[in-house]
Amino acid sequence: MSSVIANLLPIFRQDFLEVEDSTAAALTLRRGRARIVFDRLSRVVTRNGKLLSAFGSIQHVRITSEPSGHGQQVWALSLGLSGSRAIPIGRMSDGNSASTVAGKIGAITGARLVANAIPS
Repeated sequence: MSSVIANLLPIFRQDFLEVEDSTAAALTLRRGRARIVFDRLSRVVTRNGKLLSAFGSIQHVRITSEPSGHGQQVWALSLGLSGSRAIPIGRMSDGNSASTVAGKIGAITGARLVANAIPS
């Protein structure tokens, strides 16, 4: 039975963010098959090579604590754009890691950080 769970774990984790690379020029995140790049030189955010946003349009980086379907908290990261538009970036299972990644996104884009907690 445990081998079945071990085989299914990657399926459940596909939505979770991982830092693939972090340099002075770019921050690259991986969410399943999606590759999200915050490029300091061109000042844009791309997902799999397609433009998501220019840095100048990003108002804030939001980190939100929310309950998962498995009784644990997850932290969702999103970019708040001009107006009320938001771009979801992904979720993380560890609050400290989510805060670190949000801080890196804020540092490279120049956007402020906003934190929200949703009661479970």
